[in-house]
Amino acid sequence: AGFIPLLFYSGAKQAPWGGVGWDASSRRIIGNADSYGVLVWAGTFAILFQIVLYGLQWSKEWGGCLLTPSEVIQAAIEGTKDLVETTIVLIMASAIGTLVQDVMLPDAIVSMLGTSIPGQALPA
Repeated sequence: AGFIPLLFYSGAKQAPWGGVGWDASSRRIIGNADSYGVLVWAGTFAILFQIVLYGLQWSKEWGGCLLTPSEVIQAAIEGTKDLVETTIVLIMASAIGTLVQDVMLPDAIVSMLGTSIPGQALPA
C-alpha cells in the first residue's frame, strides 16, 4: 500500500510526460502516473525501511539485532527479484501497447469486421 501515495504524486506532478495536477480526478491522476518510477521509488523506500526496522529490533537472547547488516542486504536483494520481474512485465506491456498504436490495430480490426457483428453483441 506504500506505493499508492507515490502513484498519486507521480501522476499529479507537472512532469515532462504531462502531469495533470492535484485538482484532477483520482482516475486521471493514476492514469497519468509513471508506473516504472513508482515501482523503483517504492522498492527503494521499502529496502531502507526494512534496514531501519531490522536495526531497531534488538534481542537480548541473540545478543544483538535480529539480522546482521549483510543478512538484511541479502534479504533485500531476494525481495528485489520480484521487482525486476514486475519491471520486465511493465516494459513488455508498454512495448505491446506502442506496437498496437503504431500499426493502428484497432482501426484495422474495425475495418475488417465492418458491420458483420451486430452492435448488441459488443460490450457497452
